[in-house]
Amino acid sequence: MHCILLNITKNLMLLWHGKKLDVDKDDPGPYVLNADSASFLYNVVRTSRANIPVALGTLPSSMEYYTQFKAAEWKAFLDLYGPALMYNHIPDDAHANLCLLSEIWTRATQRSITHDDIDFIERSAIEFVREYERIYYRGDPQRMPACSINNHWLLHLADYVRDNGPACYWWSYPMERFCGWVRDGYIESSHGQEHC
Repeated sequence: MHCILLNITKNLMLLWHGKKLDVDKDDPGPYVLNADSASFLYNVVRTSRANIPVALGTLPSSMEYYTQFKAAEWKAFLDLYGPALMYNHIPDDAHANLCLLSEIWTRATQRSITHDDIDFIERSAIEFVREYERIYYRGDPQRMPACSINNHWLLHLADYVRDNGPACYWWSYPMERFCGWVRDGYIESSHGQEHC
């Protein structure tokens, strides 16, 4: 969850907004959204909220605040609307790379998983990282911040799924929710008093 949602997907959005790499400030890469595209995307998400059934899960949050997204918002972006939303707003190779990440996420987190799914995750993670580095890193040392440790961790995802089963059974959502309850004082002590 942290690797894909809170790191890789968020880093892609930072790259597309020209906020991840200093070199993109002076000479934006082809994947950096221009102001008109960014404004259009923000408006599409903002105006679509009223037409999306809540039963689908987390409604898209205003994309102007993507730096504040939590895992549930990145999950909705990757699962439901991100690949369609970004179509024709980022280059085709960057869009294909996003779609591949979405498929890796979907296969790794489904409730049951086959050997073919694990093989797909393994092959696709390698392809994703190679394409990601070609698109965003380009062998340029000034672009090294684009290559985070999470990209490398993705290469081990298939092994973790092979050893532990689908990622939805060992991801961090339950522990983080519990920690949030403790932090917010919702968990009562054995004497019936709330922790603050």
